[in-house]
Amino acid sequence: MKDSLTWSLIKLVDSLSFPEVCQICHQNHASSTDGFACKRCKNNLQHIKPPWCSLCGLPQITPSINSDVCNDCIKTKYSFSKARSIFAANHLPREVTHRLKYSRHDFFEPLLKEWLLKALQLDLNLQPLAVIPIPLHEHKKRERGFNQSDTIARIFASIINTPVEYNLLKRVTATESQTHLSRSRRISNVKNAFICPEPPSKRCFLLVDDVMTTGATADACAKTLISSGASSVEILTITRGTNY
Repeated sequence: MKDSLTWSLIKLVDSLSFPEVCQICHQNHASSTDGFACKRCKNNLQHIKPPWCSLCGLPQITPSINSDVCNDCIKTKYSFSKARSIFAANHLPREVTHRLKYSRHDFFEPLLKEWLLKALQLDLNLQPLAVIPIPLHEHKKRERGFNQSDTIARIFASIINTPVEYNLLKRVTATESQTHLSRSRRISNVKNAFICPEPPSKRCFLLVDDVMTTGATADACAKTLISSGASSVEILTITRGTNY
């Protein structure tokens, strides 16, 4: 009885804070269990499916005859062994991750879990030693009060029953935002931006983030982990940017 009353009070507070309407279109019904996104908006998704680059996961319109990796991966020696994303960075996934990142709209968490369950179908190692969120610099985290990668890591780690390591990787340089930088600038911007305060075990780790574009940040993190002792690093993001 007490538990039922408590749950009813929680639902009441939720309904007062966020009416049961889609927080994307603001027209259709959607509840907290839906992540406040209606069925119509949830259909506005562009799943990333094969053929893709076997290394960075970039969708390939026409598979290469001579290689299963994209031109960027042929030119660039990445430290991570594989990167995969669930959706292209547009429409609903872009809106949700942007609002989670900059406005801390964590009422989308049930929707994130629904999406992250789809990652179980990707060809990733689902038994890493730990899930690691790509860290923010302490100044930026203090400014935002939140790291969206921590949320993604927590949700996915619970799905695959794996611990989250929040302190194994640290960002020591307050880098410029990558958003409007060229590919070469992105790479130089995050060079030596991360350290491992303690050597990681010689095992596989899974790095998670909201979006991957050129892979510069993910690669800088992976390079740090591997040079410090990790045997391999894979990447999982909710979305994948393809225009840069």
